[in-house]
Order: sequence, then C-alpha cells, then structure tokens
Amino acid sequence: MKKLIRLKPLTPFFFGTNKTFSDDTLHDVTSSLFPQQTHILGMLRFFILQSHGLVALRRRGRWVKNNNFQKAFRLVGGFDKNDKSQKEESFGIVNTISPVFIISTNNNAVTDFHFIAPKDTGLEITKHNTDDIIQVANKNRSKTYHIPNYNPKIGTVEALTTSAFWEAYQKNNIPFRAYETEINEKYLANLNLLPLYEVFKDVTQVGIKRNKKTRTVQADDEGSFYHKTSYTFADEKYEFAFIVDLNEDLPEHEGFVYLGAERSSFRLKIEDYDENTQKYYPVTLHENSKAIALGDIAIQNFNDIAFMINQNYIAHAFMERTKEKQHRASSKYSKSQQQHYIPRGSVIYFKDDFHTGLLNDRFNFNSLLTKGETA
Repeated sequence: MKKLIRLKPLTPFFFGTNKTFSDDTLHDVTSSLFPQQTHILGMLRFFILQSHGLVALRRRGRWVKNNNFQKAFRLVGGFDKNDKSQKEESFGIVNTISPVFIISTNNNAVTDFHFIAPKDTGLEITKHNTDDIIQVANKNRSKTYHIPNYNPKIGTVEALTTSAFWEAYQKNNIPFRAYETEINEKYLANLNLLPLYEVFKDVTQVGIKRNKKTRTVQADDEGSFYHKTSYTFADEKYEFAFIVDLNEDLPEHEGFVYLGAERSSFRLKIEDYDENTQKYYPVTLHENSKAIALGDIAIQNFNDIAFMINQNYIAHAFMERTKEKQHRASSKYSKSQQQHYIPRGSVIYFKDDFHTGLLNDRFNFNSLLTKGETA
C-alpha cells in the first residue's frame, strides 16, 4: 500500500553534507535543501518501531529489547544475527521510498507537489545526425547535442515546480528564452515556477567552537569562529513529503520525529496516497531517451549517458553497515568511500532508451521521470 508521509518542521532544519565542523579547516557550513534518502529510511524505520511500541528508553539512548528482535526485524529489516547466510540488508515492510519533495497545503489539505525544476527549462536542445558522442555532459558540450541559447553568465533555472508547470512542460509548451533573458521573479512566475527564496528561508548562526576536552576557547584563535546556515520554510503552508510503499499499515499515523545532522524535529503525518494527491505528481515524458532526476541519482555507469545538463555532481559518504559490525556493541561505524550522485533537476539523455541500470531504484523510487513512469 502506498502512503504519503508529511514532515512539518518544528524547528529550523539542517541536513548535513560531507562538509562538517569536524574538519578543523572548515568554519562555514550550509545545510542541504533536502535530506538524504538514508536519513529518510532511518527516520521511517524508527517511527515504525516506535508505533509498534518496540523502542525502549535507556540511559544511553533508545534500544530494541532482545526479546523483541525478531518482531523488529520483520518490521524494519536489517541483519539477522541468527541467519549466517544473509549477505544483504533487508528492509522489512518497506518496499520503496520516493525522493523527498515539498508540498503546499491549505487548511491542512495538500494542494500541490513541488520538485526542483528541470535544468533544461527554457533551453533549446538540438541533436545533430552523428554517432560521435563526447562524454563531457557536465560541461553542456557534445558533438551530438547542442544548446544554442544557453548563456553561462545566466545559467540554468533554480526554482521549484508546480503541477501547472509540469502540464506545460509535458506538452512542450515552455517557450525557449532568448540568450540575454534574465531568470528573474517575473520570468519564473510566467512559467508557474516558485523561486527558492519564496519557499526556503535562511537561518544563520554565528558562534565560537570550544575545545571538546577542556570546553575552553582562545579568543585570538581565528579557527574558533564558525558560521552555520540552516533553513526553515518561508510560509507555514509548505512541508516536506515523500511516498512510501508498505506491505502493511501502521498502528499510528502521527508522531514526532528527528531528522538530519542536528536532529531537527518534525511532526510526521501519514495519509493515503490516492487520486486526491496522485494528480499532483509530475506527468510522464514523451521522449524514450530523456529522463529528469527528481531526486539525487547514484551514478553507476557513465557509458549509458549521451548528454546531461546539471551544475555539479554531488558526493555523499555513508556509514558502512555490515552484518559483522552491527552485532558488536564495541564496533564503531566508519564512513564509506564517497558515492557520486547526479543532483535533483538534472536532465539526462541516454544513448538508447531509458536504462534502469543507472541507479539502485529501491529507495530512489521514481527518482528518474521518464516516458511511462508515474508514482
């Protein structure tokens, strides 16, 4: 069964990147706009356990008691310490999770979905009749694909979509902009796009880092000062949301959860994902070889890509989770090697028809908007 899970922030939120204050040379950190999929999965797992009454409060944190392990394993998965043959992590009743997006509401009812706008908005992309493809997609240059009206001084659209925008986009009714056209508030409004600054509001924190052991600071130490930027929504009508496919319903549909590097607090609410909300999900595309990244896409093989429009690749390093380490109380998780991702809003042209081998799709459900794809 598919559910729409809403997350309303109760405090400013900070979603971590690979840049942290643990690096003594870094003193200016800005939150990501969206949480990582692994954060969402961890939060959802905890809420499932909590809603079934399986989380016990201890002096050093919250735990699942040993006599509840099998029930917890059935619900949220993990590694079964009694199953010596298990090599891959299981995920219990969770089948798939969509990328996180933003919803707008009115009197607590959902009125629209918002995703990062595709990077080809307003751009004219022409294809030449040649088989000679150069793999420099991140530099907007290819012998096969050409963008005559792209102005590097202006860049690509930085905005959030609406369902009205997707309707026009699917019908190819987005006009090409002139080379000199500025991407301003008026231009975005004409395309039914929301400027990021109308949705996200900066929350700045300036302070002094203390020595972890002595809890003291030297006033003349320039490295002690830091600048941190978190975010909140500019209007209470906005919330985060994602779609989850579960094997069974949960006993509780509301609660409070923590998410992100700073344990930002959110009110969680679960609703049916039905025809009342499905209509807001982006429409499908006409072109077989084209795809739009609705979430951050794990890169596995560049050889399938003919051309791509984005700004920069992003990298995440995750905590390694192995069967051996999970059941040793003294073990410490270590960061894995960085995995590179194609960021939200990127537009990808494949050499052939849509190639599903580009990503691990289970927890980036419908991250690529393609021909025939729908939530």
